Amino acid sequence: MKHGTTSCRNTIGSQGRNIYIALEDLDVIWDEDDIPGIVRLWNEGFSLMDIANACERESAEVFLLLMDLDIKGNRDQAVFSAQSGAYGRRKGE
Repeated sequence: MKHGTTSCRNTIGSQGRNIYIALEDLDVIWDEDDIPGIVRLWNEGFSLMDIANACERESAEVFLLLMDLDIKGNRDQAVFSAQSGAYGRRKGE
């Protein structure tokens, strides 16, 4: 950060400032019963778009779920592996 600039943390909640809330339009609440199936599809190589279509969700919502699971490491298998890449593959490839 350049000398004399304001930290991002100092601007959050400051009165009179316009704020931007990232991802507020996304639904990031999941039924825990759905998660194993989503992880299974991902590990089978289905793409974010295919999984999102199957779940009737936005692909960004699926991505954020998978990223959250990977960061927390609370599932038995790795979500983002070198074999699948970050975006998986399209059905039929």
